[in-house]
Amino acid sequence: MEVLHINCNYVTSKLHRVMMAHLKEDDIKNTVFAPIRNNLDVKQSDDDNVYVKKCFNNADRLNYHHKQKKIYTELKKTLSLSDFDLVHAYTVFTDGGIAYKLKKDYGIPYIVAVRNTDLNVFLKYIIYLRKYGIEILKNAEKVIFLSSAYKERVMRYIPDKDKENIEKKSLIIPNGIDDFWYENVCMSAKSINTSKINICYAGIINRNKNCRLTIKACDALIKEGYDIGYTIVGKMADIKTKAMIKKRPYITYMPPMKKEELIKIYRENDIFVMPSKTETFGLAYAEAMSQGLPVIYTKNEGFDMQFQEGVVGYHTSAKNPQELAMVIKKVIYNYDDIAPNTIVKVNAFKWDDIAKKYITIYQQII
Repeated sequence: MEVLHINCNYVTSKLHRVMMAHLKEDDIKNTVFAPIRNNLDVKQSDDDNVYVKKCFNNADRLNYHHKQKKIYTELKKTLSLSDFDLVHAYTVFTDGGIAYKLKKDYGIPYIVAVRNTDLNVFLKYIIYLRKYGIEILKNAEKVIFLSSAYKERVMRYIPDKDKENIEKKSLIIPNGIDDFWYENVCMSAKSINTSKINICYAGIINRNKNCRLTIKACDALIKEGYDIGYTIVGKMADIKTKAMIKKRPYITYMPPMKKEELIKIYRENDIFVMPSKTETFGLAYAEAMSQGLPVIYTKNEGFDMQFQEGVVGYHTSAKNPQELAMVIKKVIYNYDDIAPNTIVKVNAFKWDDIAKKYITIYQQII
């Protein structure tokens, strides 16, 4: 069986490369086609089955169908498309649009995954492309959602006449986390010392990750009498957040660090908080869970509904600091019930198990 993976995010997201490493099976040959912008500074992969191709520019992003034509032309020049039995598209509009074209031209079936940009940009704002996006979903063999929350939101855009078709072929399959976190999983749940609450975040610091909201929530908790420590780890990409950090002695900022160092930060803290404005999944939540940390995530975004509320943490608004402060207190009050669950439930994100699900899907379709 030969599977073509069309993945526009392959070179910019390490998780996809980890996934491919786990998808290797004796009877499956995986080939990756990664279309990227001309000005993206990346090297061709050392893997003979990975083709990174610069085939569009920034201006092309304003004309969807022109951009798709460029990608499709490059794909046909690069690979013998009649060799493939199945296409796995990693986004609906960029990758799925090409997969849909391949099905029409070559009869190759495809599966497609729904991600942040598909939902929070294309479906939400680019109204003239909604119908085309729905056609991509209708013609897929399977539609993969990373969470139930994303599935619920996408289904709101689907006409009633198409809902049953898309519903019956939809699957919820989350992303996985690096095996490192399982090799170093916290062996026993910690308890919280309520005399000092230590909150942390790790990842890029930008407007979307919303550390400003967490800072405002911490300010509110301090006014209530809580002793708060807030540790932020990552690349600083937001001037306003940087200015807020400088004014607050309870915040410790650290630059990006390797996972071997980051694990120590998680173990020194009590709660992981990331109220992202949008989030396809959020690997950092699962990584923090592996170290026994309850997590706070955004309502209706990618990590929401992975588990029932209160099992590994709670969701919150991405706009209301008072609500976030209340949710932090909720975690504190229920800490002894939540913390042990995180170590058990993190097993849902093992790549070996997730890869087996995809391989079974491939085999069933072929």
